[in-house]
Amino acid sequence: MKKLLISLLLLSSMAFCEGEPQVETEKESHNYMTFGLYAPVPVPMVGIGHRDIVDNQGIDLSLDIGSIIIGTFVNAHVKYIKYIENNYIAIGAKGTFAYVSYDGESGTGMDFAPELTFGKDNKSTFHQINLSLPHISTDKDVSFVPVISYQYGLKF
Repeated sequence: MKKLLISLLLLSSMAFCEGEPQVETEKESHNYMTFGLYAPVPVPMVGIGHRDIVDNQGIDLSLDIGSIIIGTFVNAHVKYIKYIENNYIAIGAKGTFAYVSYDGESGTGMDFAPELTFGKDNKSTFHQINLSLPHISTDKDVSFVPVISYQYGLKF
């Protein structure tokens, strides 16, 4: 797990560098739209959000929706974000509502989970990797399932 976290941190901080790094002294508050993919089950998603930033730190509020053939989910995220030049790290929580229908059976579920985000900021776009640890409850036990997502964001 440590190797995975280190790899994701390196990926988010270096892999999306476009030419010379853009060093900005202050980040601005902005709205944004994201497109991404959740794993371990590949689920496409789209979202909207707002970052309220003062002195290279602030709060990130967002909603996203994802869907595959058998189900749909909606996530609400609240995170504290800290910029270090053009990279950032955010910590917070996400709440999830899911609906699943398969083979004539259907069900809904809700979850609240911690979330950690590593990202790379550009002038009008950003890339980020989110790590969260939601739980799945069954009649027999509770399991924690690590979830990784990648998002590409467009600022407006």
